[in-house]
Amino acid sequence: MESPIIVFQQLDKSKSDITKLRSAQSELLHIYFEECLDIPRIGLKLPTGSGKSLIAILILEAWRREKKKVALLCANIGLANDMKDRCDELNIPAVTIFRGSGLTDIQQARRQMSILQYQRSNVIGIFNYHSFLFGIESERYGFPIPDILVIDDASDFETVRNEYSSIVINRYKTEHRNCYDAILNKLSEYDSIYPHISDFLNNSSEHHIVEIVFFPHKKEIFNIINNYLPQLNEDNNFLYSYRRNKEYLNSYMVLISQYDIEIRPFIFNESFTPLESIKQIIFMSATLPSNNLLHKIFGIDKTEIFMLDENKLSKEAYNSIETMGKRLIFPVTQEASYKSIDIKSLNAIIELVKIHKKVLVMVNSLREARQISNTFENEGIPYFIYRGSDDGTHFAINVTFGALVCANRYFGLDFPGESCNIGVIVKLPLIWDSMDRFHLTILNDTEYGNERLGNRLTQALGRCNRLEDDESLYYILDSKIISKLIDPSYHKYFPRNIYTEMMAGFMLCEGELEKAISFGSSKFFGIKNDEVNDIINAQKEYWEPDSDKYYQHNYKDEIIAWKLFINGSYKQSGDIFNKLASDLESNIGKYQNLNIELISAFYYYLTSNSYYNSFIIHNNQECNKLYKNALKKSIEVGKNSSWFNRLSYIYNISTDLPEEEIAINEFQIKMKEVKEQISYDYDEYINSYQDKKKNWEKEFLELLYNMKEGKHNQMLVSLEIFFTLLGYRVIRGNNQIGEPDLIVLSVHTDPKYQLGIEVKTKVTSDVERVRSLGQIYVDITKISNDRKEYQTIPIIITQKDKFEDKIQIASYKKARLITAKIFGVLIEILFQKMQKWNELNPNQKGYYRDSLISPFELYKIFNPTGDSIMRIDELEAF
Repeated sequence: MESPIIVFQQLDKSKSDITKLRSAQSELLHIYFEECLDIPRIGLKLPTGSGKSLIAILILEAWRREKKKVALLCANIGLANDMKDRCDELNIPAVTIFRGSGLTDIQQARRQMSILQYQRSNVIGIFNYHSFLFGIESERYGFPIPDILVIDDASDFETVRNEYSSIVINRYKTEHRNCYDAILNKLSEYDSIYPHISDFLNNSSEHHIVEIVFFPHKKEIFNIINNYLPQLNEDNNFLYSYRRNKEYLNSYMVLISQYDIEIRPFIFNESFTPLESIKQIIFMSATLPSNNLLHKIFGIDKTEIFMLDENKLSKEAYNSIETMGKRLIFPVTQEASYKSIDIKSLNAIIELVKIHKKVLVMVNSLREARQISNTFENEGIPYFIYRGSDDGTHFAINVTFGALVCANRYFGLDFPGESCNIGVIVKLPLIWDSMDRFHLTILNDTEYGNERLGNRLTQALGRCNRLEDDESLYYILDSKIISKLIDPSYHKYFPRNIYTEMMAGFMLCEGELEKAISFGSSKFFGIKNDEVNDIINAQKEYWEPDSDKYYQHNYKDEIIAWKLFINGSYKQSGDIFNKLASDLESNIGKYQNLNIELISAFYYYLTSNSYYNSFIIHNNQECNKLYKNALKKSIEVGKNSSWFNRLSYIYNISTDLPEEEIAINEFQIKMKEVKEQISYDYDEYINSYQDKKKNWEKEFLELLYNMKEGKHNQMLVSLEIFFTLLGYRVIRGNNQIGEPDLIVLSVHTDPKYQLGIEVKTKVTSDVERVRSLGQIYVDITKISNDRKEYQTIPIIITQKDKFEDKIQIASYKKARLITAKIFGVLIEILFQKMQKWNELNPNQKGYYRDSLISPFELYKIFNPTGDSIMRIDELEAF
């Protein structure tokens, strides 16, 4: 084969602006030609705008001239057409090939001619992801697999591949809703095993929660799906996915959230897609994950992945490609609730639209998108909620004033030039699907979460700077980004240019939103600013990509085990999973930045699932005992996690001998569940305030002061946050319909209880009068009737230091009377717990979690049998 560099030199470039290769392109093409021709799997990772597309096109053209079938996959039709235009400019023969449905006879004939030309190696075949992956199974005349394939934006392709190898039941689709409800209603019969199902049904769950259906119950789920197949199959997407995957159901995981039910393998093996037979695949993206995660994402077990990235470049070449146009990123701190999109952020987005005319707004959920769109409506600002590529095209071409709001989509958006040069990231992109929820909230896999966040944020920060002369600004309104910037162990998850541009933006605005908006509106566009370049260049010295090492287990064995598992070789997969679990267990405590014990416990669970399938499906009697032993081992190793504790119910169902049953402390399991949520909220709150001018401790103490001395609304805001950090679900009451100021619900406790809280400021008197009791007794009537399953406890929290003498007689109904000063002592103890939590590494946190304050311990404080007035000595237990 001729070198791609020689191919470039031979091209007719008279119609192209490209007359020579950049140094980075030449260096990587040279390495490819000298070292990579026979390597099956290659990663090509360079920053946005560094010329990856030309590298790919030249490699494909060089192979095409050797009569190889070559193909290029793009995220959508628009990007595929752009790639075709680049080929045309260089006089490289190429065709686009999209899905064949809905075409006229003439269009279908042209399409078949394009496929024929591609099959004969006369052209480069350019496909969008869906047309390639899904076209293979439905193509009427056959769909030739390429010899050489380049997947552009390979991180985005993962989503489509997941869709190909999964079955999804979406509660918001008409054809799916009845099946979703039926499955959840069935699982609600096992409320001790699946405690979040009722919250899903009520649509009241936290967004990051997921339930995994344990393997003995999966058959019941599949029976329900089978009963609803006629209705589900009215959706063609479901019909094809079910046909494609139904034979593997015994080995798939069933993950349930309040949004959908995903049935999928934990790891997708390459052999279950058309990719396996392709001689060479080049995964190309500015956000390729680490080599290890890339193997796992695409299930590559037969070969190593050779990385063509910036580490292969000379220093001069690296520096020449590091930016794409002129970009600056402003990470800012916020003052309001860490759980919601606050008023200040909403006002900032409005202001940015008014200043810059067009803004891309990126959020994590449709609920957040609707909150922002309601704000736009109130302000009379035009907006679109992104639902497909047509929305993006319309916004780029036709809109001159307004916003495009994208929910949980940080890739595949292309706004070059003047089409849109302002991006706003309202919340960091973390939870992508139910598998993310599983990794982050059940396995506490911080390495996975950190790398995913780095990849997705890098994707998001490349939407508005697509050309060399682009100028773009990004505003990150989620304060948690500050904690990532100041943590050197996190630097490796960002490309150097992203890190330095964020640090420069932070230093220029000092984390203050107003300064960032002012700078962006007057000192950036069309202005040469040496200060910015000096800061960016200086920050390059502080980027430390290799400052922290993590344990990496054997991904090849892991992928092979899943391949065997899905193929039905259950005993063999169980043996490999068992070795993986044992190897991980032997490393517990050695790697402080990774909670290895839960990952080990999970692999013991997979060992048990494999042996269980071998026993039930293949009647392998040896595996009857093996699956029970592995299940028991999973429970022992995962003892600090409520999820693995709940496996005790499954173990006891599996044994016929009462003496072998595990003693189950249901109270302790529920307590662990609640404290896991509390620790999640600790991290969310702490990471929301992480810079020298505004740290979480300062914010917390300011809230404490406002609770003791502030105005009524300041008290309410403080108490909302404090009760959330104590493990409650907090609702602001509606006084107009007879509700108390705050409704504070215990969740997953026994007994369930709710606090109806009236909040009292000092006003003029230092004494709380009896009449306040009358008000709280009236206000709790409605919430008592609304939630009869909850015990309702009336609470008064007052800034006044004294209670009227006769209040004790009047309080026979047992309202709890608490001064802000006494409640502040409890909050100071909470503060100390959070400080300690913040000092621990992930491994230590698993053991400390049981000492956190939760609604379980607080029940006896809020519902005393003696004095109605809370005394300080009652808090000594904490």
